[in-house]
Order: sequence, then C-alpha cells, then structure tokens
Amino acid sequence: MKRGIETHSDYDNQGIWKLCIEKTRGKFTLDEIIEAAKEWEEDIYALVIKALDLEHEVTNGDYVELYRLSDLMKQGACWVQRGEEYYCSHCGGTAPLDNNHKHIVTTSYCPHCGYKMEI
Repeated sequence: MKRGIETHSDYDNQGIWKLCIEKTRGKFTLDEIIEAAKEWEEDIYALVIKALDLEHEVTNGDYVELYRLSDLMKQGACWVQRGEEYYCSHCGGTAPLDNNHKHIVTTSYCPHCGYKMEI
C-alpha cells in the first residue's frame, strides 16, 4: 500500500461493518481505493457516496468508507419470541432493551449480525 494511506474497520450507526480508508495528503484515485481494499481483504465492496449539500470539514487528505456488498444485502431475519425474550432468527442475539428493560423489536437491523429485520 502507498505511504500515507491507512485502513481500519469500524461499524456504522446501524451496526454494519465498514472499511475506512484514509489518505493523509491529496485526494484518492479509484485505483488507490481498490488497492487498499484488496490489501485489507479481497471481497466485493460498495463505495457509498454522500452527495448531500452539507458543510464538511476541509482537510489536506481524503477519507472513504467501503461496505461489503454481502452485508448490505442481508435480509430475511426476524425477532423470535421465547418466553419474554426476543432473539434474532439469524444469529440468536437478543433484541436491544429500552430504558424500562423491555425488548425493542421495532429496530430495522439486528445490532449483533446486521441482518435486516422483517417487522
């Protein structure tokens, strides 16, 4: 990988894994993004472009986030009730709790595996 380019993984607000690539100076080329992603792990990634009219921080470098396409296409899970508990039908993770310690089963995604929940 070229000098000045760093990669790390993280999770977005919905708990979906993403690959973060940062360049300390200059703007990315598509070839640099592809090379960095391949070095992290060969897979099929989606580059999300935020084309919004929002103010953004101006820096000397560049930053992109890539999502595994397979993670974005996960669908078909649902919350399964066992007694008073709710579990994800895909991974078995428990549904999140509200302030009253009741399970929130109206969430769009499982916070454990990222599968889209059929509500």
